[in-house]
Amino acid sequence: MSVAVASLIDQAKLVSNNRRNLAIADTDWVTFINWAVESWWKFRTALDPYLYFQQLDFTLVGGATGSQFNLDLTFTVRMASVAALPTSTAAGAGPGKTLTENGNGALVVDGVVAVIGDRILIKNEVAPQNNGIYVATAIGSAGAPFVLTRATDFDQANLNEVQVGAIVTPTAGTLANDPCILTAFGGTVDSATQGLQTWIVNDVYTRFRSMHGLDLYPDTGQRLTIRGRNFQQRNDGVGFWVPSQYCPQRRYDIRSNILTVTPYEASSGPYRVYYRGAAYKWATPTDTDPLDAVLEADIEAIVLLAACSALNIEETSNDPYIKRINTLKAEVTNSYERDDTQAAQLADVEDLAGGGWGYP
Repeated sequence: MSVAVASLIDQAKLVSNNRRNLAIADTDWVTFINWAVESWWKFRTALDPYLYFQQLDFTLVGGATGSQFNLDLTFTVRMASVAALPTSTAAGAGPGKTLTENGNGALVVDGVVAVIGDRILIKNEVAPQNNGIYVATAIGSAGAPFVLTRATDFDQANLNEVQVGAIVTPTAGTLANDPCILTAFGGTVDSATQGLQTWIVNDVYTRFRSMHGLDLYPDTGQRLTIRGRNFQQRNDGVGFWVPSQYCPQRRYDIRSNILTVTPYEASSGPYRVYYRGAAYKWATPTDTDPLDAVLEADIEAIVLLAACSALNIEETSNDPYIKRINTLKAEVTNSYERDDTQAAQLADVEDLAGGGWGYP
């Protein structure tokens, strides 16, 4: 079951109230919870930098110099399809497009009966241009068809809506808390040739943190890797890189969520970006995005860290809460096993001296 910030706040309140009756606003609790998540994320990635090391494949079409990709594009839905919908008729394109059942019957997605207003990721249609996020505007019954309408925040192709790399996370059904990632999209919503949407399901929930490298022609003999530390050399045309056109004013900012690609080596072709993920942090107490699945096993530690922040308990204190946090850290550390083949891949992309673990 996914864990949202409201649940973490409630648990942290119970812990802190055992020590002091605190009158802390929920908005402040969000700050404490976010700090705790970030702290535990750093602990986890210190054990295994590969844990949040992600990659995304995409293709530049037609010499798309300046193509941009938003590596922090995330959405939440209630359900995601696991099979094609009952036969339906598509009407319209982009904003306002609908899918209407050809017969009658209640809409059930991934074992969950839909209700009016449900946001649903449709990803298994025979015509892939019909895939995407929809809202249930009619749920259907024995005497009426269901109707789905494209969601207004995912009905156009741009950096903030439909683009390769978009992550959609369901909150119900068998795919609850399993991010679905858009890995292929031609660039025109609902086009029979350029609107085809291909989605994969990933059971590790991460958000973008920093970019670490870029491959041109991955998995081929022509593969060229631009490591994070070499982006400036690549742009300036020095060292190993001899670009077909210079762009001295363009920089790959590895602190940015937006990746801007300038395909010097090819007018079009396959690329793979390597980036660091991070656990999601919340904006409001009612935010429904779930806790990172990797961190769900560590809820006790996150709650205790947040409570200690609220109580102004220092990490160097001999307080029982701090002792319990240290015990939990020791348990995780002792149980952890790393895969050295993953370490090798990380070192290859990040160009770490001697192939060791760590950050560039």
